Amino acid sequence: MHLLALTALLHAALPSIHRCREIQKVAKKISQFANKTYPHSFHTPMDVKEECLDTALMCFRSQTPKLHVATGKNQAELDSCIRKVKLSKPHDREGCTSCSNYTKESPEEFLNKMELLLQKIVSKS
Repeated sequence: MHLLALTALLHAALPSIHRCREIQKVAKKISQFANKTYPHSFHTPMDVKEECLDTALMCFRSQTPKLHVATGKNQAELDSCIRKVKLSKPHDREGCTSCSNYTKESPEEFLNKMELLLQKIVSKS
């Protein structure tokens, strides 16, 4: 009985981890196409509690459309990558920091922190 419940729980978690791996690959592509020096700052989740990882990831996702394309890169390619970072709506977690309460960072720092968060989520699987 316990094995069956554990197996069901494991299978329920797999799509989200798989999806995070996909998003992690796309985030690396976004980092290649985005202008990391554009003078716009982004609310950047840092020091995120484990129970707030999905909320922090949604914060990153909500801001990726504000990224600008780097010189010599293709805007359509960047837009395509950003569209691929689709997430289901996270649970509203009491005690999690709201996106607007995170400090603003440069595009480069924003992208680095997004990749670190995705690595953290994937490594927990």
